[in-house]
Amino acid sequence: MYLLMIVALAMLASCSSGTDDRLEFAKKFGKLVSENKVDSIHALYPASEVCDSFVLNYDANAIVINESESGRIYEVKYNDLASIVMEKLSDGGFKVVESRGIYAIGSELQEFALATGWISKDLNDVQKAENLKDTAFVDYLKKDFSNELKSKFRVRIDYTQPCVECEPVAVGMLTNDLSYDIPGDSYNIQVKIVDEELGGTRFKTVNGKDVAAGQKLQFDLPEQGSALDFSVSLQIGDVSKLFMKLFKPKGSEYAEYKRMNSGDASADGKASADDVQKFKKTFTKMLMVKGGVKVVKEAQSAVEEMIVGATVVNNSDKTISGSDYKVVFRGVDLRSDPTGETSSSITEPGQDIAPGGSVVITTATTEYFDIERASVSINLSDEQLFEKYFKPTGSEYINYKKENNNK
Repeated sequence: MYLLMIVALAMLASCSSGTDDRLEFAKKFGKLVSENKVDSIHALYPASEVCDSFVLNYDANAIVINESESGRIYEVKYNDLASIVMEKLSDGGFKVVESRGIYAIGSELQEFALATGWISKDLNDVQKAENLKDTAFVDYLKKDFSNELKSKFRVRIDYTQPCVECEPVAVGMLTNDLSYDIPGDSYNIQVKIVDEELGGTRFKTVNGKDVAAGQKLQFDLPEQGSALDFSVSLQIGDVSKLFMKLFKPKGSEYAEYKRMNSGDASADGKASADDVQKFKKTFTKMLMVKGGVKVVKEAQSAVEEMIVGATVVNNSDKTISGSDYKVVFRGVDLRSDPTGETSSSITEPGQDIAPGGSVVITTATTEYFDIERASVSINLSDEQLFEKYFKPTGSEYINYKKENNNK
């Protein structure tokens, strides 16, 4: 009888001792984490060396330990969000092999990382830390944001004609093809003014205006005059600050970044983000440069019912839509200046052009407008032209890399 009682007590002591060992280790480790003792944590949790900071709030009396079927792996739950997996070693000690919810990530960083797919709630702490070490991802996003901003937020000179007898007036035109609004305090517009009458060039700055997503906004130029020639450019402020203010994540950015290989083109031939942007610009430049403009004058005198116009030639293998470009005629409006000394401009819409074809575009005021030169103005950004006209054959990127490597 006494022998059975002694055996039973010994068994209870053994079970209690095992449970106490696990619990004591869990408490010890939890205390180290709550105090952010990084070196000590790394010693007990070698895989966590990639993590540089830890955090834990817990009640030691609320720790729950679950044992695996093998009897060597234990899950320790400190609270609903924080847990570790620890393994029993051959010498009777323990080490931590996995954790969730104890790696300290700043709230803003965590919100951004979750929103872009940089990390996910399914990842353990070490996996999150490994991903967050890849800070080139943020550089990639900022560069992609900057490229899109430059291609889809644009400014140009346009011309309006208030009435049939009126002289065309130069105005500025802002176009925002982005999916988000652009605040006016984030940019300025530099206006270059070339005075053809007095000679010389001067620059003036126009303050930015709020431009809603998808909006076109007209603005007045600081000077007017038939002898003045204008060009405009955007001066955007701190792009990094603008990125943090305006960037709207979709959730797939990190996966796209990993597919793109944000650095230089890798040995396996994958395209980098820079390569893709350069390739798009090369494509659109070749597409539109091949569509040259040839000015045709069939008569030289207004008295002889002068017919003036421009032949737009399409040497590409794409059908160019007339809605994607316009022709700007610069010349002399003989109504306002019979002497022909003052330069002016008229804009006419484009026409569809078949591959290898051409169209003649004339002005509606040919009886009094004498053309000196003409040029094509594109209505779409590089990104939009690429998306609309690019039809892959499978060899484009190889040819592009060969061409650029030979430069």
